[in-house]
This record gives sequence, structure tokens and C-alpha cells, in this order.
Amino acid sequence: MSQPRYQIFVSSTFRDLQEERQAVLNGILKLNQFPAGMEIFPATNDTAWELIKKVIKDSDYYVLIIGGKYGSMDETGISYTEKEYDFAVSENIPVLAFIHSKPESIAAGKSEMSIELREKLDAFKEKVEKHHCNFWKTIEELKENVLTSLSQSIVMNPQTGWVKAGGIDNTELLSRLADLQKRYDSSVEENKKLKETAISFDSLQFAFGDDVFKVEFNYAGSKKIWQCEVSWINLFFSVGKEAITGCKESDVRYALSSPIIKYGS
Repeated sequence: MSQPRYQIFVSSTFRDLQEERQAVLNGILKLNQFPAGMEIFPATNDTAWELIKKVIKDSDYYVLIIGGKYGSMDETGISYTEKEYDFAVSENIPVLAFIHSKPESIAAGKSEMSIELREKLDAFKEKVEKHHCNFWKTIEELKENVLTSLSQSIVMNPQTGWVKAGGIDNTELLSRLADLQKRYDSSVEENKKLKETAISFDSLQFAFGDDVFKVEFNYAGSKKIWQCEVSWINLFFSVGKEAITGCKESDVRYALSSPIIKYGS
């Protein structure tokens, strides 16, 4: 009989762990297994979250990678990474967790700066550490630990997985085909709902504080068009007080004119 191949769901925060995720995904492929993750379908609404749960439920193993970020949260203040972990545990899917061993060495841009988010991350790690987990510091160490633990789990705790048609009898094949058809129909319906209701989310399309953009303006009574380049953060600082205390539209316009005039040419 053919050896089964397994679907492994890889869960982590995304932007700060892109290289680590890619190394793990490549390693899983080299083990001749199926990696699964939600890079293309980030959980930004209820419809996407329902799809993620289906993918996790269909997976044979769940790999959790924790670095220095807690991650984006839902309306209740729980990160989607933690929600994925809780769901995998509730479905009794074998969990392989890997936590960064030296969080103080993680670059500031890949760590939580907010005390509240650091506390949430610490609480999440404490919950995960109550079960068996591994630790990592470098990408290579993470990849080696994931593949070693995954190989051991496949031997010691084999799951259903997928088998080539030639490796099973006709009755089992028909049963699996029927199940696959159900999954396909369900996925088509979920994708249809997602396209109708979901808002496309790509963080790279949004501007950040240091991003600079060009503004065209003129002075009252003048026909000359002036230009300046100003960053979003400078604009926010200019209207910060007004935004907090509340003011008239004319006050906001006056506050916005300061950085525009300052950087104008």
C-alpha cells in the first residue's frame, strides 16, 4: 500500500516571519507532504475565518510558529494566530509548537512595542508552553526542529492523510472521492460568499507613517500652483491635537496648512 501524504497547516504572524515561514514551507515540501497556510486568504472577516477553519480541520498536523509579534486581532482582541491555535486544539489536531527562545534579540520592527500587546503575546506563549513545545532562534534551527518533530509525529502519531488511488481498494476510493466532492462543493460555495462579502486586504497597498506623497496647493488670491512633499506622520502630528479635542473643520484646515507651507516649494 502507498504511504499516505499529509496536509500540514502552518500558522504564525505573517509580515514579521515571512522568511521563517518560507523556509518551513519549503522543508515540508521536501518531506513530500502538503503545506497549507493562509497567506493568500488573511482572516479579516467572518467569512474568511470560516474558510480558515475548514482548511485547519482538513489538515493532519498543525504547526505553530511564534516570534515577537502577537498579530492582527479580531473584534474581541484575540489574534487570529491564537484563534487558529485554539481551534486546532479543539479539533484534536496534533499541534507542533515552536517559540522563539530569545525574544529580546528580535529586531524592534519585528517585536511588539505596546505593553498591552506584549502582555497578550506572553499570555499566549504561556498557554502554548503548558503543552509540549520546541524553541528556536535562527531560521535554520527552526526549519530543522520543525522537520524533525514532524517526521517523528508522522511515525509515532500517524493521521489519515491522502493515499494514491492505486494504494486503496475501490470501496475506500469511492468513499474518498465522495468526500472530496463534498469538500470541493463546500469550497466553491465559500469562495462565492467570500467574493461577495469580503474586502480585499493587502497591507502593502496602504501608506505608512514615513511614506511621502506630493501635495499641490495655492495661496489665496494667487494663481500659481505650488508643490510640496510631506509624510503622513507630519500631517498626523499637525492635526493630532484637534483630532483628540474636537474642533471645527476650519481649524483642521488651518492645522494642515502648517506642514504644507513648511515643505512647499
